[in-house]
Amino acid sequence: ITSVDELGRGIGNISGLTRLSLSLQGEGITSVDELGRGIGKISGLTSLDLAVGDTGITSVDELGRGIGNISGLTRLSLSLQGEGITSVDELGRGIGKISGLTSLDLAVGDTGITSVDEL
Repeated sequence: ITSVDELGRGIGNISGLTRLSLSLQGEGITSVDELGRGIGKISGLTSLDLAVGDTGITSVDELGRGIGNISGLTRLSLSLQGEGITSVDELGRGIGKISGLTSLDLAVGDTGITSVDEL
């Protein structure tokens, strides 16, 4: 797999989805921008489990913005692995917008992140 763009566009159109569990693996995957935008459109989502590992992804900014748009999210489990990821600032800002979040499991490892100030 080299692109998850269509997946992101499709996910955003699913009405009634309350729980999403997704694992992305593969060096050919270089962007999760469309996935972030799509996830941000799922208004009824209450639980999100997302694992991103061993990919060519360099930015999770749009993913952070998308997660921040899910106002009804109560549970978030997020695992990020990949040397190309250098910043989680937008992810921290997005998570900070979710006022009803009651459960957060965040794992960040084997990345190029040098600062977690915004988390």
